[in-house]
Amino acid sequence: MSIWAKSFFALLALAVFFQSRTIYYLLYALMGAYLVHRIGVVRALGKLTISRSRLEPRLFPGERAKVELTVANPSRAPLAWVRLSDQGETGLKAVSERTFGFALPPKAEVRLEYEVEATKRGRYAVGPVEIEAGDPFGIERFSAAGTEQSEVLVYPRIHSIERLGIQSQMQTGAFRAPSLHLSDPSRISGVRDYVEGDSFRHVHWRASAHTGAFKVKKFEPMGTLNLAVALDLTYDQYAQWNVGPMSELAIETAASILALADARRQVFGLYAHCEHEALERGASFYFTGFHKGDAHLQACLEALAVAKLTDKTFEVDALVEHAAALKKETSLVWVAPQVNEAAAQGLARLRQMGFQTLFVHVATGEDHVDLPPGVGYARVSYGGDIASLGLT
Repeated sequence: MSIWAKSFFALLALAVFFQSRTIYYLLYALMGAYLVHRIGVVRALGKLTISRSRLEPRLFPGERAKVELTVANPSRAPLAWVRLSDQGETGLKAVSERTFGFALPPKAEVRLEYEVEATKRGRYAVGPVEIEAGDPFGIERFSAAGTEQSEVLVYPRIHSIERLGIQSQMQTGAFRAPSLHLSDPSRISGVRDYVEGDSFRHVHWRASAHTGAFKVKKFEPMGTLNLAVALDLTYDQYAQWNVGPMSELAIETAASILALADARRQVFGLYAHCEHEALERGASFYFTGFHKGDAHLQACLEALAVAKLTDKTFEVDALVEHAAALKKETSLVWVAPQVNEAAAQGLARLRQMGFQTLFVHVATGEDHVDLPPGVGYARVSYGGDIASLGLT
């Protein structure tokens, strides 16, 4: 029972016992003050408007964003005190206090701000707010809740390939070395002097006869190899005691390889065997398509940000069927915690189809892996927190 109710019943008892006009006046005054106060606060609270400035919608772990709120009181009733608390999910840690106390006069507004830090990949909501208001003495409290929310998508961490420890394998497995150039014999860009080792099939006889020295044709270089990343997020493939950290490492490894492809201006795409909100019922492969550029990298990172482990079986035939439609100038990087018999057969078939293949083993130890001939191998592991690998 509030102090308003206690005071009312106490005065009522005194009025009945003593039959005093003064006490009746106090009783009426108390009732009037209470009603005026309650009606004013409730109306003002109901008319409060809360708006949010646009929050940075995309963050990487470790990045911070500022949350700005504007609370306006358009009514004529003052709010002696207001307590506002903004809600948030665990993936966005509040760096500064997200609960505020303030007074709000009639026709006034107040601006509030605090910072959040992204700590884990995923989609998170900031808000709504919870509000309390009351009289100057805190005797009576009224509550309300806002509806305004902001959505933030936290990408997986991007590590440098050197930091992950697979740089050399990446060059011989999925990526060509920067100094290696493939040429298109159908596109002649000029002539140059003959050097030992040049094929006589490329000699430009007319230019050689004109200059009196052997000249060979120069060809336009072909585009860099396309890159396909296949990520296995099958729950049963991971060790149960650390399925969370190792699956996160697999996702971050795939994201890091895609980021490297973007930096090298390659055409790239992602095949993720996972649970994903955009997949049709029964489907288990999320495919981003093949493109290049920052916009496509962002689409891949968005897909990885919300990808989850799946109980569905990894359909190797489905991946091979997809790969059959790709250009042969495509390298395929398979990121997984182990290679079972079906996966080994799939890697062998991809190799036979002419694709450069690299298996990236996400593991905690030196587990032996039997791979088909010609398939590259790299191992990614960590000791402790994934964050110790560092950010780039």
